[in-house]
Amino acid sequence: DIFDLDENLKPNKLVKCYIRYKNNKRKIIKLKVRIDSKKELEYIKNGGILPYVFKQVWKKEKVASINNV
Repeated sequence: DIFDLDENLKPNKLVKCYIRYKNNKRKIIKLKVRIDSKKELEYIKNGGILPYVFKQVWKKEKVASINNV
């Protein structure tokens, strides 16, 4: 299980990972989130780079159509 992903997600954040072995032993380790920039974080929050780009294009088209009215 990985915890702390929803709380203040930011580039290079350390999160906790709980590992459960078949023999019921448990171990806690820290993992570094491999989001290296704020722009990458925006992509993740928007569902990936493609949905992010679509949203940006849609916003520009919406503004352009409002300005042409």
